Amino acid sequence: MEYIKRKFFKIRKSIRDEELDKILRKKLLLKSLEEISQSIDNRIQEILEKKSTNDALYILESIYLLDKIANIIELFYCSENDRYIFVTDSYFLEKCAEDLAYYDKESMLICSGIKLDNIIFLNFAHHPKLYQSFLQVRQEPGEMARIQKELEPYGANIHAIFHSHPGGGIPAPSASDIEYQSIMERLGYKSIAGIFTDDGYIRFFSYRLKFEVLILGRGIAKLEKDIYRLR
Repeated sequence: MEYIKRKFFKIRKSIRDEELDKILRKKLLLKSLEEISQSIDNRIQEILEKKSTNDALYILESIYLLDKIANIIELFYCSENDRYIFVTDSYFLEKCAEDLAYYDKESMLICSGIKLDNIIFLNFAHHPKLYQSFLQVRQEPGEMARIQKELEPYGANIHAIFHSHPGGGIPAPSASDIEYQSIMERLGYKSIAGIFTDDGYIRFFSYRLKFEVLILGRGIAKLEKDIYRLR
């Protein structure tokens, strides 16, 4: 479809050839995503030729998916070199919200994933042993090291700390939240923090790390920069 061709032509215009020559992984990523888009494109063409209305939903879902693929490629190539893109999905965030809301005190999850240059994928949540109260939550000593050791054989790393603020409304990080995040960044973690409330609000923040969040899937609304609400 012309739609797909225009999407990728626009992105390619922003990519310098010398950058592609230097970083083979970026070439492979682009090739892989283009193959996915071509496969979807071929399927849509088959449906259109049959003039079937039963597959209209598939076409809409495919266009939505292609938009997200294009967003990932565009962010991968065009973002500032010192800005990190955290990619996750609405289902994962919903499950994190459910886990955090299980307790009537503040709770915490350590989230991990794979880092590919400036793209970081968040797709797994770990449950550390915690000290919990209504006002704060902290991991027990050694929990970060234990989880990091589990991740090392798989090339994954800790890239986010999510915790809850019991109650409702758009959350704001406390002084201790900011201090904790600053320690994470000073220790060398390319990580962000996320605060979840009982009524579905999520705020992402960092100390000094420049970042963007890209959330795939439906069931979540972006209210403003770094603030979302699960539906």
